[in-house]
Amino acid sequence: MNCAVCEQHAAARAAGHVLWTDGRFLVIHHPEPSPLAGWLRLDSVDHVGGVADLSDEDAAHFGVLHARIAACMKQALGVDRVYSIAFGESARHLHMHLVPRRADRDDLAAWALADGYRACMRDPSLAASGAAVHEARERFRALLAKAL
Repeated sequence: MNCAVCEQHAAARAAGHVLWTDGRFLVIHHPEPSPLAGWLRLDSVDHVGGVADLSDEDAAHFGVLHARIAACMKQALGVDRVYSIAFGESARHLHMHLVPRRADRDDLAAWALADGYRACMRDPSLAASGAAVHEARERFRALLAKAL
């Protein structure tokens, strides 16, 4: 089976970019080009289509992880909101986007986020710098190790 999320997991593991894992779920930074530094993903390790396909035990665990990661993001980035998005259209493998809502980026507020995302994918020059993404990865790796 070809799965973009499974391929991203393999690439993240190979590059040392998995920020946290417990074998059931993992946290990665959005692969580059990333619209924002600090845009994280909480993914199932197993190929699970969505939250409705999780066992009750995994769903409860996913919910706790989701809340703790969002709290870490709020603390580390100084944002008051974290958007959570899981369409599952590009790959039917559970991957929850956790997106910091930055007060200085009204162009990425609410549904405009989707437009900004598509623009970044078309023109990677609009993406967060590689240095900013690297710095965010390392900051979150340390925070998540303590919080999760």
